[in-house]
Amino acid sequence: MGRDGGSSAGILFLVLMGFLGWWWWPTIEPRLPELVESVKSAGLAALGRAEPGEQGPGPLVATAASPIAAPPPMATPTAAPEVAAAPFCGPGQAPAFVFGFAALKRELGVTMGEPLECEHANTENGDSLQQTTAGLAVYDQATNSPRFTDGWRSWALTPRGLLAWKGPNAPPELAAGPSGSRP
Repeated sequence: MGRDGGSSAGILFLVLMGFLGWWWWPTIEPRLPELVESVKSAGLAALGRAEPGEQGPGPLVATAASPIAAPPPMATPTAAPEVAAAPFCGPGQAPAFVFGFAALKRELGVTMGEPLECEHANTENGDSLQQTTAGLAVYDQATNSPRFTDGWRSWALTPRGLLAWKGPNAPPELAAGPSGSRP
């Protein structure tokens, strides 16, 4: 569409609107206060507010005197679905890495994944366990070190730094304990 076609259509629209306004004004003018009040009350009801001294919002009803149509019914708010508590977590507690597991997560990053449960004790040996999206974090009481394994690769955070190995057996330096001597 050319430049003249767009501007002539806009001018035609304005002329048409002006004519309609001039033609309808005698019909609308005597009812103007009533129309303003209807629009005002409908707007306040839609916002959930009422004028001082009036009752709260109610359903809008279109009548012959009111040119405003009733809005569609609003959905009733529902309660949020209950979120199942993560394993080993207390009420309102979400799984998170804390203490040694948090330090190990800072070293390993995404390799360690995210916690699926809260840290809890292994009743057989007193170690702490925490399942993650990528494997299992274990705090080994005997060596005072947090470990993580994805099933084949393993890491441990020791006073000497981060150790890494593959396979089921821990390296000898980890078995030596935190002081470097075997118990």
